[in-house]
Amino acid sequence: ELKRIQRIAAETVSAVRDIVWLLRPEGEHRIGTVEHLRETSSIMLESLDWKFTANEGAWHVELPDEATRHLFLFFREALHNVIRHSKAAKVEVQVEEAGGRFRLVISDDGIGIEPKRLERPATLHALRQRSEALRAEFVVDSRPGEGTRLTLEVPLPKRR
Repeated sequence: ELKRIQRIAAETVSAVRDIVWLLRPEGEHRIGTVEHLRETSSIMLESLDWKFTANEGAWHVELPDEATRHLFLFFREALHNVIRHSKAAKVEVQVEEAGGRFRLVISDDGIGIEPKRLERPATLHALRQRSEALRAEFVVDSRPGEGTRLTLEVPLPKRR
């Protein structure tokens, strides 16, 4: 029961931080997108063995506000699913910018997702909706007993 309360409290703190971050005007005091993802990881994955890595280019990526909102909601939902359903002990989050794309990979060593369950429209529905809103490619690689790997590739706006 205490673990459940801790998880709910961590998710609530993370959600409030996302709201404040999204409402805060641009400026030097606002942390970057990748730093925000890292901090969210530290809060939500606190009870697990987790690792966060990002390449140099990723630290400089800033998406439009609406895309940032969808990215954060995708990220929180994905971590929420790991915490609630995967029974994982280890989670790895990788972020990189390459070739005009922002790639987010979330891997866990949990129980995986049965192939029949993955075929159901309701499975990972919220993540699929967010990826569509981002016009992103979303790939799920999962095998029962071998964990799950979620890959989201968001096309970056062309620089002017």
